[in-house]
Amino acid sequence: EPVSSPIRIALPLIAALLVAGGIWWVMRGDDPVSGQRVDGVRVLADVSPPDVGRLSDFPSETQLVVADFGRGDCRTAAGRLEGIQRTAPTDLRLVVLQGAALVCAKDGRRALKVFDDLETRVANEGGEARQRHWYRAQAHLLQGEATEAIAALQRAEAEDPRHRSQASALVERVSLATGG
Repeated sequence: EPVSSPIRIALPLIAALLVAGGIWWVMRGDDPVSGQRVDGVRVLADVSPPDVGRLSDFPSETQLVVADFGRGDCRTAAGRLEGIQRTAPTDLRLVVLQGAALVCAKDGRRALKVFDDLETRVANEGGEARQRHWYRAQAHLLQGEATEAIAALQRAEAEDPRHRSQASALVERVSLATGG
């Protein structure tokens, strides 16, 4: 009886694995309605350094943050902002800036944590932080979360005059990217 070579035995097994993998790939889909991650939307995130606005409205240490943004060092800016918040704990704009700095550093996961904490503070303590929706949307895009990004962008359209038109345009781009 002829002896089977290891290659002759392995070929059907490899073919079966490739077919099973192909079937799994097709069946999993990228339906943004189901809350799955959609990798293609990550490139749509605006990761440019945030506009600080009137620097005189912020604690003086914020000048260093602006310098960090100018160098493109958003991770350092986020760390500085975390420290500055200890000196001005009621200033929600600093929290928004920290989240925006994390988006700029492409750390969507940490940015979403900052924005989740901010939402809790706004709900419990009140206050205004309109730009949070725009930057939350960018964090969701970095995470590939198209449905959540669209929801945050729609809130930005309604509540954030600075980013209203950008949010509207980005809703369209995300919808197109997800086939919606």
